[in-house]
Amino acid sequence: MKILVVDNNPVVLRVLTEFLSGELGHEVRTANDGLGALHLLDDFLPEVVITDLVMPNIGGDKLCRIIRDTPHLNHCFLIILSAIAAEEKDEKKQACGADACVAKGKTVDVKEHLRQLLAGAGEHKSDTLYEVDLTVGLEQVHNREVTRELLNSRDYFAGIVEFLDDGVFGLSHDDHIIYANRAAAELAGISEEKLLGREFTALFADNERATIRRGLREAQQQNSRQAQTIDYDPPLSLNGNFIALRCLPVAVDQQRAVVVLMQDQSARVLERLTPRD
Repeated sequence: MKILVVDNNPVVLRVLTEFLSGELGHEVRTANDGLGALHLLDDFLPEVVITDLVMPNIGGDKLCRIIRDTPHLNHCFLIILSAIAAEEKDEKKQACGADACVAKGKTVDVKEHLRQLLAGAGEHKSDTLYEVDLTVGLEQVHNREVTRELLNSRDYFAGIVEFLDDGVFGLSHDDHIIYANRAAAELAGISEEKLLGREFTALFADNERATIRRGLREAQQQNSRQAQTIDYDPPLSLNGNFIALRCLPVAVDQQRAVVVLMQDQSARVLERLTPRD
């Protein structure tokens, strides 16, 4: 069986690889975040995907949604393996379409539950999620509570960004989209699931890509928090809209990256082009 394991903890990746490949004899590939997983999925077609939820770049919940929205991948058996799985399993299974949810706990218990899940992964799937609630030691409770607080904070700010009129794209250090809000998807005319993992410049016409790529590089190299504006005449165009881009440098995993604010300039451009009496 072909299995993809996605987790930003290298110890988890090593333990699961040794177990799934060495003990059970499966073919295993690994990625340390959702973006890396999407790159692997270009050439690797797994039958099972085991993913953590909280990871840099693209998280596990969005990775599951992308897989479910991709015709040649939506057959995959999706397993969430997370420290917060027990607390958020009902919410997450509905949001991302996972088939199973296992809480991280003792290695021996996690292995046994994964063994059971994989034994039935090829069978016809039901609408009922296979739920495993592992009991963790008291020494882990505080860490899990901190994780939940961080998730609540993340969701709070993500909720604010979702209501902005400007499109917001979070890019990785190599310009792949790792976040897109509602306005970004509307301006691009592409769903969030299909935007995530794409190279940002690929959204635009061939003759505009070099200009945009140059602007992203200039913004990425800035040492200040000052935004770099990409607003040319004639304006950039996307999905029938005239747009301007503001690029803000950020640090992602100690690498330079960019957050792009996409502003719809169509009304301004049309007003300028409309003849006055």
